[in-house]
Amino acid sequence: DIPTPPVIITDYELPSPKIRIKASDISRRQEDNGTVTISIKGFKRRTLVTTVENTGSMEPHIDDGMQIILEPIIDYIDLIVGDVIVYQTPAYYLILHRIVAIGADADGWYCRTHGDNPLITTSDPWLIRADWLRWLYRGVIH
Repeated sequence: DIPTPPVIITDYELPSPKIRIKASDISRRQEDNGTVTISIKGFKRRTLVTTVENTGSMEPHIDDGMQIILEPIIDYIDLIVGDVIVYQTPAYYLILHRIVAIGADADGWYCRTHGDNPLITTSDPWLIRADWLRWLYRGVIH
């Protein structure tokens, strides 16, 4: 087991995710039946919209019941500290947390993650490897 250093959060300022969507990449079209279609240039076919479960780990930024947009992670090298990802643990749990550190060791690339909730003061106990990565958080549908 790898020891997890405590993370001390003194305020609500967290690293921001990489900006991957520009306003100019978003188009909105009103259909004849009243439906609004929103297209985002560059979104991959397997983009997923799902509901966040009530774990409290990402509050106050991502709350239970919110609809979030996730996109498959194709290239882990593009990830930065501040990005929010979904990874799968060896016990097959899916975790949505923010990347707080990126590194490499003898086993290759890894990242460390932590939820946004300031009341939770420790990072996740694992080094998340590239093969654990599943989805990149792209935004919330309000």
